[in-house]
Amino acid sequence: MVAAGLLAAVAVGCVAFVGAARAGLLSRDDAEVVARNRTPQSRFVEVAGVRIHYLDEGSGPPVLLLHGSYLDVHAYDAWAGELARDHRVVRLDRPAFGLTGHDPFPTAGYEREADVVSAFADRLGIRDAVLVGASSGGTTAARIAAHRPDLVSRLVLINFPLARRYIKPERAYALSIWLRDSVLLNYQPAWLTRWMLNQNLTDNAAASPAMVARLTDEANRPGVLEDRRRLEAGAHGYTQAEREDDLAAIRAPALLIWGRDNPLLTVKSGKDAFARVGAPDKRMAVLDHASHMVPVEKSAESLALVRKFLSETGAR
Repeated sequence: MVAAGLLAAVAVGCVAFVGAARAGLLSRDDAEVVARNRTPQSRFVEVAGVRIHYLDEGSGPPVLLLHGSYLDVHAYDAWAGELARDHRVVRLDRPAFGLTGHDPFPTAGYEREADVVSAFADRLGIRDAVLVGASSGGTTAARIAAHRPDLVSRLVLINFPLARRYIKPERAYALSIWLRDSVLLNYQPAWLTRWMLNQNLTDNAAASPAMVARLTDEANRPGVLEDRRRLEAGAHGYTQAEREDDLAAIRAPALLIWGRDNPLLTVKSGKDAFARVGAPDKRMAVLDHASHMVPVEKSAESLALVRKFLSETGAR
């Protein structure tokens, strides 16, 4: 009888928690999240109706860094500290991530994101940049390179999907996405953030407690998870044929970096994407013992590949 009562209480608590999550009652105050997670170097600018959070460090030839899904500008902390010695390093929180604000544009997707990032580069006077994009940020970077070649001197793409059908999440990762997007809907607890990160890393220690806390905080800003679902839905409208056309149009020297142990996007999917890049000067490197979030867990090794690429290609 006691056990049955306890189980009933737990069930009622779970139902109440899920109901509160779905209703958005567990969202965090936006201003407080921004105040907690901004850095002394944080800057904000409104571009194309979006309040973009970014960091602008160092001086020299520009490097523009686009992080992958569920991450933020700090995915490139190790890279930025090194590259800023001889480059101007600009990194922004993509719309629906980090501390960047809501995009009011009616249609979300990589085409829209590429337009926003291009307008951001224009606002900051960035031209002939080394453009780096990881994961879904690589999809945006590839489109920018195809449609705004004046912005890109060299291109680095890391573990990005040539098409939606290439994305093959393992069962645990697919379950974590389902829990967030279909059950909790408008709330992402810290344990789920950690679980999602660990499915994308070979080294789970790379997802530090501070990283988990920050990304959880940012995900629970009001409306953010809904914006991410809009981006996912819009991504389906950017067809494989359109993506292949954009890759074929790229002329800037290009480097593709892949994690050999990446279950989400296999090395074969990377080679398929590489084959479609139209740049006369292109190369591909595969990192051992690396999964999907390469700049986070293999920052030194991946940056060394980029440094070598830049030294061998020079300015356009």
